[in-house]
Amino acid sequence: MQHLAAALAITFALTGASLAAGEPGTAEVVIIIDGVDPGKGMVEVAFCNAGPLEQCTQFRGKQPASAETLGFRFENIPPGRYAFVGFQDLDSSGEMERNFFGMPEEPFALGNAGMDIRLFPPPDFDEIATSVVEGPNTERLTLRTMSGTAKKPDAPTLPPEAVPLMLVEPPKP
Repeated sequence: MQHLAAALAITFALTGASLAAGEPGTAEVVIIIDGVDPGKGMVEVAFCNAGPLEQCTQFRGKQPASAETLGFRFENIPPGRYAFVGFQDLDSSGEMERNFFGMPEEPFALGNAGMDIRLFPPPDFDEIATSVVEGPNTERLTLRTMSGTAKKPDAPTLPPEAVPLMLVEPPKP
């Protein structure tokens, strides 16, 4: 009887693991965003496979700014090239506030570019796009302002496995 219970437990664990992995031929995308100012508004992330970055909303998620590092998990994403963007909506208006010249007034993040990308004029899709392959993928973003990083110098950089992830539901067709 113990062997049967052990066999059932292993079967359940394997079945659960395969269900959590997503559909065959698709990707799981984890976005980790550092430099969040906790308690101030919402944090939004998005990624897309084409187009101007201002319209990059193909896949998107948001959650309250509850910690200095937040995580988002997207499942069943088609492999391809994607640009990743994010921002902290400090006033919870649902959009990034910009000044008279169109420059962001709230902390923002661009994928695949780190802090070395030029900000004016804004980069285009190809400058920040990266490949997403079948299986697990992780993109780490760091919020910044026009004057530099929003991340506090003494804030720890959590390893990906230590960041709690919010599962983002796929868009409804």
